[in-house]
Amino acid sequence: MQRRLEFDRRGYTTGGMVDPDRFATELASEFARRRKNGRNCAVASISIFEVPGLVHRFGPDYVFGLITEYTRLLIERLRPGDVVHVAENGDVLLLGRDSSVGSTVKLVEHVVMEVARRRWDPDGEALLFTPSAGLATLDDGDDPLTVLRRAIDAREVAAGHLDLRVNRWEPAMSVHTAPVARVPFDHFGWQRIKERLRAPSQIAATYVIGLLVPFCLHRFFDSVVGFDTTWGVYLFCVATLASTGLMILVEARLAIRQS
Repeated sequence: MQRRLEFDRRGYTTGGMVDPDRFATELASEFARRRKNGRNCAVASISIFEVPGLVHRFGPDYVFGLITEYTRLLIERLRPGDVVHVAENGDVLLLGRDSSVGSTVKLVEHVVMEVARRRWDPDGEALLFTPSAGLATLDDGDDPLTVLRRAIDAREVAAGHLDLRVNRWEPAMSVHTAPVARVPFDHFGWQRIKERLRAPSQIAATYVIGLLVPFCLHRFFDSVVGFDTTWGVYLFCVATLASTGLMILVEARLAIRQS
């Protein structure tokens, strides 16, 4: 009863799972409240990379069971005032209506890590999900639809990395706000010439740095300084090769152990 009275005082109804129309209505209400010096909150978008492949492989019914389990996990993490919409393909829209922006970021990060570390096994298939998440605040757009699109833009950038990081929206993530790319200098066909010279210049630099520079240093120490550097260079090369081989062995051993 106390919670209901609190919701009535703030002018909105209890949150939870809603359809797209209700989500749009709640987002528009929060946006209008923010324009009247209300508190800022965040809109998050979450997607799962493996869902399209699972639909193609097992069909929509199988994926519906996975999304049902995924939705149940999401509901357990929600706050009373949060508004969430889960699409049939598993895409999630979250409005952290009753939380600060920082709290919403932590909530989304927790959900992303929980989904990633869990094995999803509705019908005997041990599956791992790779979620991607993006987030935008009500101050990141001039209208509710723009805020929602920018949260999705941030999520699409995260989907390009698949590193489980929650991306906060930045102007460079959207087409209409990204800085204009500089036009490269291309007089006299310079770009084509530079591309053709790339491989030869790298080969020449390799020989200069690997052979000519060491030869000049050896010659300088031998003729000018009068000091034989052969023994020191030999020990350095042997130590470098031995340490490199050891690190390759350690890397190969650690690569076998997957957490």
